[in-house]
Amino acid sequence: MSNPFRNELMRKMYASCTDSARREIWILPNGSQKRGSGHSAAFWDGYNNRPTVCHNPADPAFRTTLGYAAYRAGQDWKKTEGEMKKELVSTAKLVADRPTKNVSRKPWETFKRFRGCEKFYGCVDKAGFWFDSSADLATATHWVNMFHGHHELTKKEESEFMKESQCSIIHSDTLQRMYEAGLIK
Repeated sequence: MSNPFRNELMRKMYASCTDSARREIWILPNGSQKRGSGHSAAFWDGYNNRPTVCHNPADPAFRTTLGYAAYRAGQDWKKTEGEMKKELVSTAKLVADRPTKNVSRKPWETFKRFRGCEKFYGCVDKAGFWFDSSADLATATHWVNMFHGHHELTKKEESEFMKESQCSIIHSDTLQRMYEAGLIK
């Protein structure tokens, strides 16, 4: 897959996005798309050929942003995925099927996926997979909605969706104890 950009920053973003997809960073253990950051959301919007208010290639202003490089990387990844996708999804399923108890675990400080502050909220799905984090509860709620593909809900709608999402938002103190007990992946 050749990089279509001349601008150095755009080239780096495009390369970073395809590398993230190749290394499974943006694929969850169940094989679904991880959309927790703006660039991963742009990548998957391009992959799904789904322009949104935030990621619209018809907008000339958007085509000058790093988000556009991520969007294009998603489009190109979709075109060339073939065997790569099968390999990524099968690897993701193997990871999801791994036992979580009675295995050697990294220390909490190494495993901890949030570096912004000491106390935070982790977003965990019903299988115990920790898929995103935030320093505040409102943003964590937003990440749960993004995880489920709800990109343009109001704050009230996001709160209402939490009831049916089967995800939990857990404070870092409790998250650490759950991880140490083998309940968090």
